Amino acid sequence: MAPSQLIHTAKPCNQWTTNDLAAYNITVDHQDVATFFETTTLPEPTIDLPDVPTTADRSNAPFVDTAAILKLLDLAMVPVSSGRSAVGDFLVPLLRALNYLRMGWIFRTKYNFSPLVMRGKEKRAQVDVSLVYERNIALLLIQEVKGGQDPHAPLIAKAIAVFTHNRRRMEAIGLPPPPSMVIPGITLKGTTPTFYKIEVSMELATAVREGVCPELLTIVYAHVPDVPGPLSEGMRPLGNRRVILSCFEAFKKFIKYQGSSLHL
Repeated sequence: MAPSQLIHTAKPCNQWTTNDLAAYNITVDHQDVATFFETTTLPEPTIDLPDVPTTADRSNAPFVDTAAILKLLDLAMVPVSSGRSAVGDFLVPLLRALNYLRMGWIFRTKYNFSPLVMRGKEKRAQVDVSLVYERNIALLLIQEVKGGQDPHAPLIAKAIAVFTHNRRRMEAIGLPPPPSMVIPGITLKGTTPTFYKIEVSMELATAVREGVCPELLTIVYAHVPDVPGPLSEGMRPLGNRRVILSCFEAFKKFIKYQGSSLHL
């Protein structure tokens, strides 16, 4: 069925599925490490707690902060069918240790951005963890995948909402908003991340607001780390952890304040 023939239903961002992506002519393209990160070799992570990549168990951790992160890693691996899991609690201190912050940048948890408008109806766009700058302009979106949720669609729906949100906030501080933005995103299932580069254009945002299919195809690029152990084990095995931390390091280049040259 052609995208224009699919039903465009107004629904909360967390309920978006692959069918909603297809209805708005959005596809997800999984890329290999060299293509996605634009490098032939993943960099070593620059981490303030250098024993995190090499300490298998928190009982052997030499520092209190390392033991705390590894404890949160274990808690984040516990499946939660409803309510709040420990994924966000684990990720924020980890990204701090990985030097994801710059002056004026802060992490927000469960922040409600401007709602996604679909067919004239406002739908909530709450993001589990976000990295924001001036006036809560979003630089990075991080979403946990719970239960039977679609692995991509809720994050992409929230990125579309954040595109409009960012444009309004930039206008409020006297900056000309760009006609399109590449919004970096990460989904986490337990402690297994998938990295995304989500380009949102005015045409796509307008099409979603009006409930019509845009003519232009939107390609969202994604990368799942190629780890030596089972993906379901996330960052528990040291081999997996080293690869994933290197992916987090390589992903920094895509996180930038699009109103200036300030970036990681």
